[in-house]
Amino acid sequence: MNRLCWLLLLIAGPLWAAEPQLRVQAQLVPGNNVVVGEQVQLQVDVLTDTWFTAAAGLPPLQLPGARVQAPGSESEHVNLMIEGKTFYGMRYRYRITPSLAQTFNIPALTVQAQPGQASTPLSAQTAPLSFQAAQPPGFEPGETVLVADGLRLSFS
Repeated sequence: MNRLCWLLLLIAGPLWAAEPQLRVQAQLVPGNNVVVGEQVQLQVDVLTDTWFTAAAGLPPLQLPGARVQAPGSESEHVNLMIEGKTFYGMRYRYRITPSLAQTFNIPALTVQAQPGQASTPLSAQTAPLSFQAAQPPGFEPGETVLVADGLRLSFS
């Protein structure tokens, strides 16, 4: 019986000591076609098969011709099944508002995180993405576009 226990420990030991995984995936919401002035969100999911000991380190993002608002401390918990395995993590959102009608290329973003049981911080990259911002109907190219959620005029 003792030999069987030792054999099981030898076989299972490496499974317990396996390094946790870090996965990062990104997508554009609502999609990759927007109008100048309309906000598109770059959702970045930072996932692990264990837990995180601290918040993920997200890189800055700059896109000429667009205003980019970094996620800051705002995030949302997510649980996903990937290839039959459960991953836990956080969803961060970059808010992008294009001011020019053009194609925007978002480079691969390198994210760093410290999953529980990892011997060192891990890093992973998103896939590069792109989206097209079109000129809104009725505006000439180069004409300033004012976009607002609400507008109130008052005359004195």
